[in-house]
Amino acid sequence: MNQHETGHPTRLDHRLAAAAGKLLGLTPDALVHALGTAGTQAAGLWEFIENGSMSKHLHAGKAAWNGVFAALTGAETILEGRRGFLEAMAREYDVHKITDRLGEWHKIRENCFKIHASCRHTHHAIDLVLQLVRDHALTPADITRLRVGTYPVALDITDNPAPDSIYAAKFSLQFCTALAAVRQRAGLADFTEETLHDPVVRDVLSRVEVYVDEECAGKYPDRWAAKVEMVTRSGETFTAQTDYPRGDFENPVSAGELRAKFEQLTANGLPDHVRQRLEARVLALESWPSVATLFEGLW
Repeated sequence: MNQHETGHPTRLDHRLAAAAGKLLGLTPDALVHALGTAGTQAAGLWEFIENGSMSKHLHAGKAAWNGVFAALTGAETILEGRRGFLEAMAREYDVHKITDRLGEWHKIRENCFKIHASCRHTHHAIDLVLQLVRDHALTPADITRLRVGTYPVALDITDNPAPDSIYAAKFSLQFCTALAAVRQRAGLADFTEETLHDPVVRDVLSRVEVYVDEECAGKYPDRWAAKVEMVTRSGETFTAQTDYPRGDFENPVSAGELRAKFEQLTANGLPDHVRQRLEARVLALESWPSVATLFEGLW
């Protein structure tokens, strides 16, 4: 079994357990038990894609809860044991990566930020479509063909030429690229019933072709690569490719873009003065004296 084929990586609890254990001041032995208890709760299958259920949102929250809850006795070899996580979730693995640069490099520095409100496996192609449309001032009517090449896992999860719900649209590479070509964005407010049935979006969607690109496939999983080819009515062909979606630490976005996303997501939920204060505090989090006081005096 390959966990990328059937399992949703966001549901993993080990990192949350390690963080909770650090905050709780656990001893090394206690932290090992916490990792064991967290690892044995790892679940979360991709089947939620089939009917657009909310299970995906549960995975991240439940993983965080499991991580905090895991300060109990647990398996001491939950990762590398013969009945452990690695054996259960991967055909091949390198156990040495668990301790590679331990204490020297922290994985949180490789965290990625999702700029678009869809499956991460659609983001590289969205980025490229936006780049081509903007660079060449293309309208939907200009586009006669849109080809997207990427690695097999991306297509296993997002090859859906006929999404029938907003949720399914977020897991449709065809819809996401068509949406980007038409609206020149793919934020939370762009995935609606209106856009789902928009005849212009659907028209462009019908011209989208997705395929496995061998070069991109060879780079995965170290690089989430994609290629986009756009053919226009005038006979011109424009191409673009990338190894990393925007927002990856190898292809970072600006603080201004992160601010804009935060403001879009909170515009209807927080007063302006609260949003501005919270934004300033989060951007200065490294120098904030205590997380315990982060939300004090916001209102």
